[in-house]
Amino acid sequence: PVIYNMGCDDWYFSSNVNLCAFGQTKNARHTAVIMGDSVGLQWFPAIGEVFNRKDWRLLVITKSSCSMLDQPLFYPRIGRVYTECSVWRKHATEILKKMKPDIVILGSTYTYKFTKNQWISGTRDLLSQISPFAKHVYILRSTPTIPFDGPTCLAPRSWLYRLLARKNRCVAPAHNARFDDVYAWRELAASHFPNVTSVDMTDAVCPEGKCQAQRNGVIVFRDSRHMTATFTRTLGKRLAKQLQMSSDD
Repeated sequence: PVIYNMGCDDWYFSSNVNLCAFGQTKNARHTAVIMGDSVGLQWFPAIGEVFNRKDWRLLVITKSSCSMLDQPLFYPRIGRVYTECSVWRKHATEILKKMKPDIVILGSTYTYKFTKNQWISGTRDLLSQISPFAKHVYILRSTPTIPFDGPTCLAPRSWLYRLLARKNRCVAPAHNARFDDVYAWRELAASHFPNVTSVDMTDAVCPEGKCQAQRNGVIVFRDSRHMTATFTRTLGKRLAKQLQMSSDD
């Protein structure tokens, strides 16, 4: 997504909140905010289409590898607790409280190694800070992960490899126990808030429970957990329905 060339994300280098604005950035009557890690913000091409409408502005608040629940996170890649994430998330929620947006969309991956209780209490704690100040909050279900790199799997191989390889070599099941458990735990946390709704786009990404590296001539995954911007953009209309955004909004 274009947001990564705009300075919206400092990753672990700082705890600064770098707002990026799109749409009607001046005098907009309505504000939507998408906040999350790279798995949540991979949806930006579709969300940008949804909120490309009169009287709406779309704000991006993102930090890679930062979970959307109020829990400290040990980040193996940097070998320590990801304190920048916790501070960033606190600053981001303070901005939302002052802003009072119409819609907040939260998104992050399910692969963080939190316990069941941490997922439930951490999600509930974050929602308790945000939901009183937003008209509606949506939690995007994490997209499935696949056990291979999408483009690498699709790369040209020898005729012998193609002969011996299974036809479904670039296909993987969408669901696993952890994927479904985390969704259920976050649903449980969200059930305490009347203005919070879960959004599950799994069937749109992986129809009939099967994730494919390529579908209808479009590469779906750019690695093992992120979708390509090109594919994501094709899901805008389906996402708009789940966000209850009619053509008149």
